[in-house]
Amino acid sequence: MEKNYKKISIILLTAAVIIICSGSIMAFSQYEKDVSDRLYNDLDKKYRIEKFSSDSAEQKILNCLVSNLDNKEMKEAGFEIHYIDSDVINAYYIGNGKIMLFSGLLNKLKTDEQLAGLIAHEMGHAYYRHLYKDLENNMGVSVIGLIFNYFTDNQYANITGIAQNLITKGFSREQEQEADLFAVDLMLKSNYNPQGLVELMEIFKEESGGSKLLEFTQTHPIPDTRIKYISDYIDKKTGKKIGDVSIKDTDKNDDIPELNRNKNDQKTDGGSKDYITSTDRIELKQKFSDKHFSIQLPESWKLNEIKKQRSDELSAYELDSEEKNVSGVIRVFDLGNREFMETAEKNYKYQLISEENYDVIDSGKLNYKKESYYVYKENDNEYKYEYLISLTDKKMLKALFFMDKSVNKESKVKLEKIVESISNL
Repeated sequence: MEKNYKKISIILLTAAVIIICSGSIMAFSQYEKDVSDRLYNDLDKKYRIEKFSSDSAEQKILNCLVSNLDNKEMKEAGFEIHYIDSDVINAYYIGNGKIMLFSGLLNKLKTDEQLAGLIAHEMGHAYYRHLYKDLENNMGVSVIGLIFNYFTDNQYANITGIAQNLITKGFSREQEQEADLFAVDLMLKSNYNPQGLVELMEIFKEESGGSKLLEFTQTHPIPDTRIKYISDYIDKKTGKKIGDVSIKDTDKNDDIPELNRNKNDQKTDGGSKDYITSTDRIELKQKFSDKHFSIQLPESWKLNEIKKQRSDELSAYELDSEEKNVSGVIRVFDLGNREFMETAEKNYKYQLISEENYDVIDSGKLNYKKESYYVYKENDNEYKYEYLISLTDKKMLKALFFMDKSVNKESKVKLEKIVESISNL
């Protein structure tokens, strides 16, 4: 009988060793999936959670990163990114390949590389099974329970509570470093410049004084040494010196080349920004009205109705400025049937990281009564001014203006005042 007990013990111990030792190469266990599902359901009760569409920039970046994973089992198991509509500046991994991205954080990102760095970092926590290991260490889960996934409902509830607490407190510095260096390696394999990860850390450092960042700093400690070891690791891997990285904080009123923004950012009684000090000499003498919006135009400028391109388009107009270096279109959309990008704010966040041949040089929320956002972009030849304005809860106006880089100051002023006339209605 004693021999049988010894035999059983050896079998169980061997099974435990096999499973525990293979933890770094396994995908996601049923145990982790169950805990992740419970965490997801709890979050879904607190926030509005959505999955990114298959053709979104976020999903494309995730797909690229996953395709370059060395771990075959984890690559095949799959990762998911989920959007949480909240001003909280945070992101975390909840197990089973699920990465949660808060809109408050996405709103701060300005390049694909920064987003890739964020996603790759959270994938690093999954790759090294940090949450799984912390659960083992913090709750004394039995080896038998881990092997055979044998827990009662009460035990699972307890596990979920502990997992929530671990996420709130965050991972250890060693685990954060593992995830950071994993992110650098994965970004290099995926042809993303890993400097985006350094830029991401610089953004957090610059924003760390804000109360909305409190939750992120609790779960992702970011000392200066973290930026340094990431930069040093990139230097080692690439043989190139990155040097100091500085991120333009577009919420501050730094001078933006060619945009001539007023540094004082003065506000008129109507609440609008006085972007350019010379606006007083420009008059918009025409008023153009559509059943969905009204706009004021310079005397020589016109809006000509054009063919709608999509079924959810309510109206569409092309700008005739009588100036060769200025063009544009204004479209009004019915967002009532859309599942994800159904507000001006969400469309704005998408435009910040959408894939196109322009670089973002300034962006933010306009200081108007309506929900209004701007994204200023450029390429080698022209500037692109994009405005997204909520007319109602389910109607959005999208204005796109293009200017040759030889544009004169007066034309810029006219565009600013045109947008003011829409937003202040």
